[in-house]
Amino acid sequence: MDTYLPVAMPSLRELPKISVTKYVNRLHSYVPKYSNKWGSLSEYIPDSDVSNWIPPFRAVATLNGNRVTTFDGEEYAFSGKCSYVLARDYTDGNFSVIMNFLGKDKQQLIIMTANQKLQIAPNGKLRVDGKIISTPYRSGELSVVSEEQSFNVYGRGFTVNYNIPRDQLKLVVSGWYHGKVGGLFGTNNNEVYDDMMTSSRRTVNDVDPFVNSWEVDSKCR
Repeated sequence: MDTYLPVAMPSLRELPKISVTKYVNRLHSYVPKYSNKWGSLSEYIPDSDVSNWIPPFRAVATLNGNRVTTFDGEEYAFSGKCSYVLARDYTDGNFSVIMNFLGKDKQQLIIMTANQKLQIAPNGKLRVDGKIISTPYRSGELSVVSEEQSFNVYGRGFTVNYNIPRDQLKLVVSGWYHGKVGGLFGTNNNEVYDDMMTSSRRTVNDVDPFVNSWEVDSKCR
């Protein structure tokens, strides 16, 4: 039997002498040079959350006016005239995020969990299960904090930041929702090609049939 060793060894009775200088120099060539040592730290550890250093990674999707950026980076614009599912957990049903376009640049955000329904009106008023609430608010499934008309909603593995004056919404989901969601924010599976998957799980190329498939109530058109 022939055994191939990674380094030359004159004898098996003693450890070989290895010069690591050339290997260290080679490693240095791969490391970018920074004038600021803290810059290099943020380059290699881009997230301060330790749980996001290894997969599955969290994902972010945004809605700016009528422009969407999906979890997997697809960008498109649409003209909203109805209520649409932005994202929903289709495995465990932990949450649904719905945007209701009321016309005249007014929108109503609806966040549903297994047992609660949160509504944020265009004027910033909040309702939970139909009852008006104030912030800060906390329950077993949701917590809400606000500053003026900017709201942060925290749920089970997801966070919604909704800024009414800027007409901006950001949804951050835990890595445990990888491949488990659907809606206008896409499939969250690191594949851009199927981001425009309809509610009937058919991938299309046109924005209109894709968006229309995620209408909560088709009668509003």
